[in-house]
Amino acid sequence: MTTNRFRPREPQYANSEAIGLPFPTNDSSSLVRAALEATERLYQPGYTYHKAGVLLLDLSPDGMAQGGLFVDETKRERAGRLMVAVDALNHRFGAGTVRWAAEGVQQEWKRFTTRCDELAVVAR
Repeated sequence: MTTNRFRPREPQYANSEAIGLPFPTNDSSSLVRAALEATERLYQPGYTYHKAGVLLLDLSPDGMAQGGLFVDETKRERAGRLMVAVDALNHRFGAGTVRWAAEGVQQEWKRFTTRCDELAVVAR
């Protein structure tokens, strides 16, 4: 998370954190929880923040991860079923129909993409 470096008259702040999860996961609630915990550690009051982001590293295909000795497989299976249900509802009724409460109800921020097919088209 960082302030706007092009506004030098404002107090400046930038910080980041790398979080290693205890086991591989594709459970959005685990990823959101880790991001929120990092945000709470990094956030400093008194700054006007310009942007924040989450970067995912060491991605691998589902099913390629080694199981862990202390991983509750029942909990992982339940989380997997929840993700399937959320994805199915969003596919059927439109993206964003079901989302995490941490995303907020009113999203006045803008969404960015790295995919050309998701870029907004502006006509004259």
